[in-house]
Amino acid sequence: MLDAAERAAFVVRLTGDQNLPFQQNLNTRRIGVVVLCAPSNALEDLLPLVPATLKAIDDIAPGQVVRVEA
Repeated sequence: MLDAAERAAFVVRLTGDQNLPFQQNLNTRRIGVVVLCAPSNALEDLLPLVPATLKAIDDIAPGQVVRVEA
């Protein structure tokens, strides 16, 4: 999925998969990854992460992983 995102010129991937940074070598990627760390994927758990997520998207560099936690 990361390869497809890079081919499509995405610059950031949002994910709830907290294991992704340990399963993939992201240092050499042309895409940044923002990991949403919430108790669940329910909207009420994710909404509090929105302000920090938007800031992470603005600040992220290629190959960087940013964890956004409540």
